[in-house]
Amino acid sequence: MNSLKLKSIFLGVNKVIILSSNILLLMILSRGLSIDEYGEYRLLTTYLLILNTILTFGIPSAIMYFLNKNNNAFLNELLFLTTMISFVSPVVYTIFLLLIGDYSLSLMIVLILVFLLNLLSLWQDNFYIIYDKIRLLFSSNVSANGFLICSIAIGTYFFNWDLKEVFIALLIRELIKLIYFFIFLISVKKDLKVQINKSDLNKIIAFIIPLFIASLVTVVNMNIDKIYGSIFFTKKEFAFLANASYEIPIMSLLGYAVFNTLIPKIRNLQHNKREVTILWNRVGEIMIVIIFSIIIPLIFFSKETLSILFSEEYEAAYLVFIMYQLSALSRIYIYSTIFLALEKNKVYLMNTVINLIVNSILIVFFGWIFGIYGVALAMLLTNISLMIRQNIQLKKYLDCSILEIYPLKKFLQALLIGLIISGSIFIIYKLLYSYDPLTSLIFIFINVILLFIVYSFTINKEIVEFLWRVLVKK
Repeated sequence: MNSLKLKSIFLGVNKVIILSSNILLLMILSRGLSIDEYGEYRLLTTYLLILNTILTFGIPSAIMYFLNKNNNAFLNELLFLTTMISFVSPVVYTIFLLLIGDYSLSLMIVLILVFLLNLLSLWQDNFYIIYDKIRLLFSSNVSANGFLICSIAIGTYFFNWDLKEVFIALLIRELIKLIYFFIFLISVKKDLKVQINKSDLNKIIAFIIPLFIASLVTVVNMNIDKIYGSIFFTKKEFAFLANASYEIPIMSLLGYAVFNTLIPKIRNLQHNKREVTILWNRVGEIMIVIIFSIIIPLIFFSKETLSILFSEEYEAAYLVFIMYQLSALSRIYIYSTIFLALEKNKVYLMNTVINLIVNSILIVFFGWIFGIYGVALAMLLTNISLMIRQNIQLKKYLDCSILEIYPLKKFLQALLIGLIISGSIFIIYKLLYSYDPLTSLIFIFINVILLFIVYSFTINKEIVEFLWRVLVKK
């Protein structure tokens, strides 16, 4: 695929397909399984994410760093490492499953295979990208996720599938992806060799060890609430916590799309602290426009949002959902971007470790007193404290005031505007319909659009100006 524009479109659509499939899957399963079964499913898939993020050992980043389609010097060594990890990981999965539950032998085998093949798929995508096999990547995800959604929908609604049958469908999805990966390996077989270069292997290992430590701390930090919930809550409570803490995928998609482009820009400007400060502040304003336009309406329509996404059974968790959305409001920045660009990697890692310790203490304390509400409160307080700490550090590194690097006035202005507009729309909705999840979709959509327009003229105009330039060009 020679066209960079076409490649970007394929990768963008591929990401949307994956995110949409995940949303649809949760919507189907939350209605098709009992609350206890759904809670068990969310527990297992949460630990699947945690374990496999750790077991990747930073190899996806190593693939992007060491390989390119014109230089295959490290290909055999990377495949060797992935093969070795694949042999060891089933032992880890078996020990883990024996510790967390009493599963039948047949379900254990299915779960281990799902975990293993999912681990392989985490490496596969980067191989496709490096070797310019974007269409193969796209076809793999479309066919695999298409099969999964159709089979789960039919199975749960017409044949009353249980947890084992759901994971068998997940296993088939991973097998479909594996078939596509074999097709990829056949296409590059001329570059494969039996011999392993020990020097290249050592370089890769030295590269991935720090990434492994960072990913271990990060993934535990991001899921510490779920880990606590899996130990101390019932399956029903865990299902409520997992759904209420669900982050709207578009937030991370847009966030990383914006911040990934910042690293080279900030790195080039790092000796001009004033320019970095201006750029960072501008990006904060842009993210306020995006995040506040989506999150504030969801806070007001929290019950309806949970009902639409997961069914009315999960509406009782609306207060937990609100606290997690408030936490999202405090995260208008992805701070790893600026710390990495300013070459403050150790500082960022230390922040993550401190945050994990503080988060763990608060979750245990508040969770013990208030249950799932305490866990959500702990996550909110931890995110706010981390944001304050990182801004104090940036103030020192960039030699400026906090108000210069954090758009606090715009933040408060956007919050006030959001409360007035969203509150007014919510009152009108309540007066007309009292409660109607499907109708609330219209009000949420109107609310999001109206806030976006108002923010675009009061907080930051850059998104609207960009969209206008694109339309004028067309």
